[in-house]
Amino acid sequence: GSGRFVLEQSYIEQGPQPITLQAESGTSAGALAADIAALPGVRHVTPHYPVEYLADGQACTDNGHVCLPILVGTCQDVAQLQVITGCRDDAVQLVPPPWEDPRYEHVPDQITLLSDDGEVPLPVSAQPVAIDAEATEERYFQPHHFTGLFIPLSAPGVSRVAGDPHAFAVTADGGRDVRAELSQFAAAHGMEAIAPSTDTYNNTMLGRAGLLALVAAIVGIGLLTVGVGMVDRALERRRAVASLVVLGTPPRVLRASQLVQVLIPLTVAVIPALTTGLLAAQAFLTSQELEGAQLTGRIAVTDGIAQIAIPLLIGCIAVALATLPGLGARLRPQMLRRD
Repeated sequence: GSGRFVLEQSYIEQGPQPITLQAESGTSAGALAADIAALPGVRHVTPHYPVEYLADGQACTDNGHVCLPILVGTCQDVAQLQVITGCRDDAVQLVPPPWEDPRYEHVPDQITLLSDDGEVPLPVSAQPVAIDAEATEERYFQPHHFTGLFIPLSAPGVSRVAGDPHAFAVTADGGRDVRAELSQFAAAHGMEAIAPSTDTYNNTMLGRAGLLALVAAIVGIGLLTVGVGMVDRALERRRAVASLVVLGTPPRVLRASQLVQVLIPLTVAVIPALTTGLLAAQAFLTSQELEGAQLTGRIAVTDGIAQIAIPLLIGCIAVALATLPGLGARLRPQMLRRD
């Protein structure tokens, strides 16, 4: 749909875009955080720590399949993922979604972080972190989104239990070059770069390019046909033009008259033909019931007219100018005797 296209377009064109760098299972990647942050186009790096905890006596992991997801870090890390208020770096807090979710109706008063070195009990603050959904949407379409339990890395004992991160949520500028840079870095350090799909954007832009190429070809053939006819007609009128020149008609008047005779029919014929062709392309795509088909047709109509307008105008002017040679040519005795 159009929402997916706009989202993917933001990743490729203006940014930001979320990219996750995932280390192999059991591999530490903590030493790479500074190197990742120094890469061109990287705005922020949020580390992910493989933490296990107890909530209401039940063991949970950071995967969030059974219990709430967790984020170990700083309020700045959470703020890079969405626009928030009320975050504290000295207490465990709930980050609920801006919509109703039954998983967040009951929040434990305390959680216990587990490690080989022991347990670290941490109280959960009664003050949650609020997500400003509207401000987040204005800031960016869909960054790395987080809801769950926020655990400050500066809380007592947390850094010892958390250990080294095994993945990084990277907020980067838009563009394919940034994706390629992060992918190359990940491959060189035994990691995997996971970027959001842009298939809808790619397919839509490819479909638009094909439609515009087809429209351009049809319009070009039409201009060529009209141009040949106009040039032939101008050659047939050379005797009449010679008579006008003999009678004292200025050459500039003849040229202006010729341009008007060519441009007016071209304008009247080309503009409706172009609009009809683009609408027909939209109708064809819509009838196919393909994903993104209606969007592709709509983009072809709106953006296509703007992209073809200038070349079309240049083509019309070129055809009109092609009919001018000979209007101001010198009059030979033979031409005057024939007239």
